[in-house]
Amino acid sequence: MLNRLKYSCCVAVCVILAMPAIVRGDEQVHPSTYGIIGSYVLSADSLVVGETLTVTWVVQNNENLDLTALYLSENLPDRFRLVNSSMRIGGFPIRFYYSGPRMNQVIQGYDAHRWVTDFPSEPDSLNNILRAGQTLSLRYKALCDAPGSYVLPHHSMCCFGDTTGIFTTSDSLTVEVVPAMLVPTLSEWGYIVLGLLILAVGTATLVRNRRWAEA
Repeated sequence: MLNRLKYSCCVAVCVILAMPAIVRGDEQVHPSTYGIIGSYVLSADSLVVGETLTVTWVVQNNENLDLTALYLSENLPDRFRLVNSSMRIGGFPIRFYYSGPRMNQVIQGYDAHRWVTDFPSEPDSLNNILRAGQTLSLRYKALCDAPGSYVLPHHSMCCFGDTTGIFTTSDSLTVEVVPAMLVPTLSEWGYIVLGLLILAVGTATLVRNRRWAEA
């Protein structure tokens, strides 16, 4: 019980000192003369095995033209499993065509995923054109089943503006995945708090006695 309590105290301190942080990345647009902004947010830079990572990917069309034949592609490490995904244009949900995962299709050790928004011939005649001034967002959730240091995302947006092909490339961010830790029980949290209080009282008493001795 004592060893478990010591371990629980260490876990509590580690949890406080190693809180995950939200991280943001920006995209490079090619050709760079187009006024299209791509950005994305990872819900955390560190995860516990089995914990959900949420990725929000936003493409803003600041051009005076519509973007057609648009699709988003993502390459996730093969230890990540896609749970669900949703897409919106101008804040409203849209239908889309998803394909994947395709193992090692683009990068060795990564699974390829694609979300197509404007694909008139396949399937169900999707026609979600990103009009001038509109914003497209993709949000997906994924789980990782193994500890490690993973570089992601490796994604790209491809589309046509008039007759010109446009695509983006992403910054790469690192996500640390750690093994699941032993979480203290409710009673052990009580012992931890009690131990910290006793430690605080003991320290205060020691300081007070030392001051009296010096006086």
